[in-house]
Amino acid sequence: MSTVIAFILTFLLKDTVRQADEMAHSMSDQVIEAFRFFKGEPALVYVLFLGIAVGLAAGFVEEFWQLYLVDAGIGLSIFGLFYGVILVVQIPGALAAHALRKRFRRKSLLTVVILTGASALIFSAFQVNWLGAAAIIFFLLAAGMTEPLILGALHEKADNRIRATLESFQSLVFNAVLIVAGTGFGYIATQFTLATGFLFLAIFSVVPLAMRAFGKFNHE
Repeated sequence: MSTVIAFILTFLLKDTVRQADEMAHSMSDQVIEAFRFFKGEPALVYVLFLGIAVGLAAGFVEEFWQLYLVDAGIGLSIFGLFYGVILVVQIPGALAAHALRKRFRRKSLLTVVILTGASALIFSAFQVNWLGAAAIIFFLLAAGMTEPLILGALHEKADNRIRATLESFQSLVFNAVLIVAGTGFGYIATQFTLATGFLFLAIFSVVPLAMRAFGKFNHE
């Protein structure tokens, strides 16, 4: 019924009249403009890659936690409750991010959240049991804090004119990295164990942090 209602409402939509300076540019112009913007904002690019890495890791965990519980010997009757907890913990995660952002710098907060979440995921890879399942929930709680921090950084830097283009560009990069991460995770999880695949995701989520630290070390 909701789909039918949404379909009917689309017939009520009307296009707005654009001003001359708001006319759409060509695709190539938009891509060039996005490249120029990100080139001038290296700190924002770093933050966005943090979000992409953690977001991909969280996406795969949310997709395969059922198989993890099976490997952990947890009964099927618990699955519904576990999924409910996963959905619920991401709410306080987002709210906590907003509150903590007022007290700490975004980069510092992201670093702590990501390292904490990755540690929890690593723990789940070595403890495939109830404790490991709890660690997965903790990781998703941390991942839930990263999304509002990342989107907040993008919205603060970009004005209304270019924001949609930049978000589309971020989505393009996200899906490109998804191919690499998905291939690595799929191969490791099938050749070894799902827990080993989660270990790969934990390492993958901290790659931007490691690359930045390595770059600073070489620069010094």
